[in-house]
Amino acid sequence: MQQEHALNLSNPVQHMMSSDSLLLLEGRANEGDQQALDELLNYYQFGGNNKSPIDEEKALELMIKFEENNSTIQRQIGSFHYFGKANLPIDFEKALFWYRKSANNGNSIAMFNVGLLYDRGQGCNKNVKEAFNWFFRAAVAGHGVSQFYVGMMFDRGEGTEKDIQQAIYWLNQSVVNNCIEGLTYLASMYEKGENIEQDYSKAFPLFLQGANMGHVECIYHVGVMYLSGRGVEVNYPLALKYFLMAATRNHAEAQYNAGTMYDRGMGCLQDYTESFKLFMSGAMNGHAICQYYVGNMLLKGEGTLVDVKHAIFWMKKAALQGIPNAIHYIKSMEQESK
Repeated sequence: MQQEHALNLSNPVQHMMSSDSLLLLEGRANEGDQQALDELLNYYQFGGNNKSPIDEEKALELMIKFEENNSTIQRQIGSFHYFGKANLPIDFEKALFWYRKSANNGNSIAMFNVGLLYDRGQGCNKNVKEAFNWFFRAAVAGHGVSQFYVGMMFDRGEGTEKDIQQAIYWLNQSVVNNCIEGLTYLASMYEKGENIEQDYSKAFPLFLQGANMGHVECIYHVGVMYLSGRGVEVNYPLALKYFLMAATRNHAEAQYNAGTMYDRGMGCLQDYTESFKLFMSGAMNGHAICQYYVGNMLLKGEGTLVDVKHAIFWMKKAALQGIPNAIHYIKSMEQESK
């Protein structure tokens, strides 16, 4: 569960407040000034631009004072108990009490949190049906991640009857709300044909949307689809572009694919030096075939200087991961040394 701060941060405190200023803000808060209350809570929780000491105990004291009919503060009190903030012991039962109180006042994030607690059996007996009910309430209220959970649970028949049409509906709703989990789940369903007809033409725009949101797996999948021509025309330069984007984010399979494209001159001029660099990145990330290619290129001096010692090192790494050519090389080397 992520810690979410839903207070108004549009006017963050930029300096340490005097005691008189704090008393003035609290007086305004007592008169119902929500902006003053938000500013006080920001100050005590986050330190006013890191220039004053954080005082979570004082923040909690204010929350308890002003929680009535304030679903955001009620949810935050729940999070204080859930995460053990303000020197409180972690207490899932109290967290559930406050999340439910907030949820019953219409807070969709709190509805989602209640669902998570029932799904995990934290502060209550595990109850997947009850979890689904709370996720559904939050989904109807427009909470994107809850819409993903509802779609996934309809797809899997968890906490409710399996219903693929409902799954697709709610997953699409989560996509509208820019929920990356729902987007990738739905895209994978179309790509793999899981419970629905395989449809690359529907998978591709979803992966592209996720790529534009910066999701590394989506970036990689866009590259794969441009490379294979699934859901879009084959385009090697664009495939390489997306593989390189993912490669810079330490995606080992993208490093392997981009290295292979430079090695073969696909969508680019053949360049063993770039190929070696990418294979080395993949090898360092544990990619077995990259480890073999690095060893092989070090033996041949392709894209790098010949270095038999390090070639053997990488061949052994690849052999340990079951790459047949690497195993054969290591066995041959051992026989020659006898």
